Amino acid sequence: MNQVARLAYSGIAGAAALTMIPEVDPGKTLSVGFGTAGYQGYQAVAIGFTARITNNLKVKGGVAINGAGGNTYGAGASYQW
Repeated sequence: MNQVARLAYSGIAGAAALTMIPEVDPGKTLSVGFGTAGYQGYQAVAIGFTARITNNLKVKGGVAINGAGGNTYGAGASYQW
């Protein structure tokens, strides 16, 4: 398999692993978790956090590491009312 496909499949596994990290529960302020996923035989693990800054504001971030040497990462925020 070529390197482009290997990196693409590993990146998809990383993105899926990031989505498997649970959100912070209602009434709590911080959640740290991990997720794992695979795609087309390639696996990744992720670690991340979600923090409730106020009742209306949450932030989230994480990084996934895969066996092909690429990393997937992301961050986000939401304001709710």
